[in-house]
Amino acid sequence: MILSPSEFATILAALRFFQDEFQTAQPAELVELFPQFESAAPLSWAEVGSLCERLNLPELAECEELCDCEIAGYFCAGVPGILAHLKDGRVAPGALVERCDMCCRFASDEEATARLRELGIA
Repeated sequence: MILSPSEFATILAALRFFQDEFQTAQPAELVELFPQFESAAPLSWAEVGSLCERLNLPELAECEELCDCEIAGYFCAGVPGILAHLKDGRVAPGALVERCDMCCRFASDEEATARLRELGIA
């Protein structure tokens, strides 16, 4: 199945929202809210983060070399073209959001910040 860029962004945002909002929820609470968890256990906070990173990989695999913004690490925001430090799946308090000057996928830092807001990360 191929997703449109908007569908893909929505799924990632939903996963990050789930990760943030339900990180302390008990399994019974989640089953009550989301019946699909009756047949499969929900992922942990860390597993959701790992899934988000893996979902971004097919897009990255097309490149021979990874850009600085695509390399997992302290400033990896999980969105190609954006550098920002995340804490608990969101931009850390006081952290700067910058466009990657190496690949220039965004015209400005403001555009990069707006994109993270659209995704529910900032």
